Amino acid sequence: MSNANMITAKKAKNDEFYTQYCTIEKELVYYKDYLKGKIVYCNCDTQESNFVKFLNDVKQSWGIKEVLHTSIQEGYSFDSDYSVDLLKRCDVVITNPPFSLFKQYIDLLFKYNKDFLIIGNVVAVNYENVFYKFKNNELHFGVTIHNGHTKFITQEGCLKEVSVRWYTNIKTNIELPFLQYKGVAEYDYFDNTDIINVNRISDIPYEYEGAIGVPTTFLDKYNNKQFEILGLCTPSRYYGDIPCYSIVDGNKLYARLLIRRL
Repeated sequence: MSNANMITAKKAKNDEFYTQYCTIEKELVYYKDYLKGKIVYCNCDTQESNFVKFLNDVKQSWGIKEVLHTSIQEGYSFDSDYSVDLLKRCDVVITNPPFSLFKQYIDLLFKYNKDFLIIGNVVAVNYENVFYKFKNNELHFGVTIHNGHTKFITQEGCLKEVSVRWYTNIKTNIELPFLQYKGVAEYDYFDNTDIINVNRISDIPYEYEGAIGVPTTFLDKYNNKQFEILGLCTPSRYYGDIPCYSIVDGNKLYARLLIRRL
């Protein structure tokens, strides 16, 4: 599998974006206390990566024990024997993995029960394995990136805007406030269901107790003390225990999270 991953990642040049130093700094400052005494592994990074540079810059002042790194450019896929040996040694993984391999990558981190803080495309929430981690409260978005596009450095040295999020299983002292919403009186239902469709988060009906379909950007505001995640649906498939497709009056919609107020 490691050789296949390496070949796939080398071919998928369009998903190779390099994270800016400032993007890393803005997020990692919230984990300063957590990182004290930790062995940090950047398993998709060379020595010149901004992840490695930043972590080495703050290593002494933050009390980080060690900063490890490997990358495909150096001949090591993240699931190679050598890389997995380092993974077993580390306390936490911090990096920007290839978007095309995100599903396999995150499975590896959970397989070895590792803490992590990684960047992924916003659409990764639609992957079955990623969705269920959110549903089971084993995964959440990081502190900083919650809307818009983030600028990354391309292989040609240009800046490119990409819609991403920080994905992590590390708990911080930052907790999202309860979502404030007002809603309106009437809603459409997904075809052949009693589940209402809400196109804007602010239109979630107040104190409605049934299942609600909302855009996946709901996760930017998700507080698991206020709502529970029931499922995810697209026009062609669904995850979870509630059969539902994101189709209203025969019209196909973007993916929807199915939620319910606690």
